Amino acid sequence: MKIHICMTTDVRWIRFAERAIYDIIIRRNPETELKFYILIDGDFDTSELSKFNAIDGVEVVTQQVDVKKEFGDLPNYPYHYIGKFKHLKFLIPELPLFDGVERVLYLDVDILVRKDLTELYTVDLEDKPLGCVRDYYNLLGTAWMGNLAMCGLKIESGFAVMDLPKLREEEFVSKCKEASVGVSGDVAVINAVYFRMAQLLDPKFELPFHEMTVNPGFNYIDKWNQYCGTNYQNINELVEQSVMWHFSGDKEFMYLGNTFIQTVFRLSENRLTKFLRTGEVMQWTEEDDAHLLGFLKPVISG
Repeated sequence: MKIHICMTTDVRWIRFAERAIYDIIIRRNPETELKFYILIDGDFDTSELSKFNAIDGVEVVTQQVDVKKEFGDLPNYPYHYIGKFKHLKFLIPELPLFDGVERVLYLDVDILVRKDLTELYTVDLEDKPLGCVRDYYNLLGTAWMGNLAMCGLKIESGFAVMDLPKLREEEFVSKCKEASVGVSGDVAVINAVYFRMAQLLDPKFELPFHEMTVNPGFNYIDKWNQYCGTNYQNINELVEQSVMWHFSGDKEFMYLGNTFIQTVFRLSENRLTKFLRTGEVMQWTEEDDAHLLGFLKPVISG
């Protein structure tokens, strides 16, 4: 099995991309091959990414893409911590880099992957061109950008399983560019374009974190089940089965000393640093995962 994964970044987020790549590598099944496509806005040193190519079954390729050239003068994102580079994901189906690739898993870089991604990559899209999960604002019933109707359609922006031939048939790229005109941020584009095309998937594939604590939407297990057609008995069951965590919301909390977030990232960050210095790959163990969940459960149970 070979999994094709695309991420986007600029100079501020390259370390997050490296950590996400490392997380995915150390949690893969031994028979899983990985090819990463990193779309980059800006001109800066990306040489550390090439070090991952020394790992058996792993390939990392990069391509610089000028966001302004492709999308014009986009309005600033509504939050300072997000970059316009996130719009690069809307170009995936038409970039020559993906010629011959049938399916791509797009991932934001502000994620933590807990499990092998084969199940997500091979999920049945029921003839839809995209696979996504609902956003937690649906669960909270909270208006997004002052538009409650939009909230009812909102899906998570942190990942998408993309069937490239079907997206080309849908003229996905041109629709995303059209939806981007005068719009601040990628979320509104996702709402305008993705939702009609998307197969909504089990929320275990991406659970959201937000601000200084675990997202309050986590506690609405009945609503998770209602919106997503699942039957989780409690929130801990959902967390234990989760494949990926998405740290949505203000990214400043990742840097300003939140103990839980620092602990979560330190487990991967220390091993990534060692790999970049020595080339040693430290595999993820069941004990490591139990350690990680041990920090999470006290937060969500509170």
